[in-house]
Amino acid sequence: MGFKINRNDNIVVLTVLDDVILDTIEEFRNVIHSLIEENVVYVVLDVSSVEFISSRGLGVIGYAMDAMRKHGGDLKILGMKPEVKAIFDICGLSQIIEMYDSQDDAVLSCGNAVSNVEKRLLWSIKPKE
Repeated sequence: MGFKINRNDNIVVLTVLDDVILDTIEEFRNVIHSLIEENVVYVVLDVSSVEFISSRGLGVIGYAMDAMRKHGGDLKILGMKPEVKAIFDICGLSQIIEMYDSQDDAVLSCGNAVSNVEKRLLWSIKPKE
């Protein structure tokens, strides 16, 4: 597995160059942990070269999203193929992680105080009467 890391101000575009499976999960986890330790709070995860993500890979993505949101940032997904999106749909991650087809759009979305997904969730909560 390989990765390409591009830094754009306080945003990292992390390009995953291969499938996230048992053989590659440890390297993926290490890259994510190093970004979190560097206090990176915005990551655009480019998965345009990925055809499969294992359940452990989904766990690492969920962990990264949670860690970044706790520090005021977020994780966005870029370039998802339909077969990978189906995996995200099955486990529900597609409902809580913003996905983009354009890197420019994904990078520009970073820094919004409340994401569109969170806005929809907040609007769906009815106040107690």
